[in-house]
Amino acid sequence: LGDASHRFTLFTVDPVYPSYIVPYVRFEVGGTDGIADADKSKARYQKGIGYTGRAWQQSKSYISFVFPDFKDHASFEHYYIHVLGIPPETVGDISNYMEKVKHIFCYGLVDSQDRFLGVLSLDSQSVWGSEPEDMPALAELLVLLGLLLESFSRSHLR
Repeated sequence: LGDASHRFTLFTVDPVYPSYIVPYVRFEVGGTDGIADADKSKARYQKGIGYTGRAWQQSKSYISFVFPDFKDHASFEHYYIHVLGIPPETVGDISNYMEKVKHIFCYGLVDSQDRFLGVLSLDSQSVWGSEPEDMPALAELLVLLGLLLESFSRSHLR
């Protein structure tokens, strides 16, 4: 996963608009800074909307989907609005990078009390295995990320 055709984003609940999740940190090869890259993003999803929003709604479930090829930007927008049900104003704010994405993998993270912590989204411009066992390092990463987020969450509760 060490090239520019893959991107990891951790989405967390927006502190201002808690009915949305927004990028908290984003890693992509060639990015400047994970926090700054996330801050530049205008992406936002409500629970159940798009694959990222579905991962929030169905936390602890793997969401994996291979996108169709988009012949142009209009077909990309049509798919996102009419198939995924993402509001047009949100689609207008989605980066051009997503137009080239072939495979998305999302997972909703919760703590030991089943409180929502965030969604890890991996966007790839290539297609790879769709089951967690096809990506053993990713499964381990999810466990570690969940523990890290839970520790942050607990420290805010004290």
